[in-house]
Amino acid sequence: VPARLLACRMTLPFGSPDGLYHVRVQRTVQSEILETAQGTAAINDGEVRLDVELDLSSMAAGRYLLSYRHAGESWHPIPIVISDHAN
Repeated sequence: VPARLLACRMTLPFGSPDGLYHVRVQRTVQSEILETAQGTAAINDGEVRLDVELDLSSMAAGRYLLSYRHAGESWHPIPIVISDHAN
C-alpha cells in the first residue's frame, strides 16, 4: 500500500459480524501503535465490508501489521507492505 492518506475498503472473512471495528497499524504485534481508525462494517451482497481512513503518509517504507477487531473481540493481524509514496 502507498504511504499516503488512504480510504480503505476491507472485505472481512465470511461470518464476521457487522458493527463497530477498530483498526491499527504497527511494526510488530508488540510494538508501538502507529495509526488507528475505526469504522462500521456492513453486510453488502453477502460480504462484510469495512471502510476506514488510514493516514500512512508519515510512515517509512517497509513491513507492518494492519490489525482489526470487532469491538471487544481479539485482534486479527494482516501483514502489509508500505511503499514509498512516490511509487
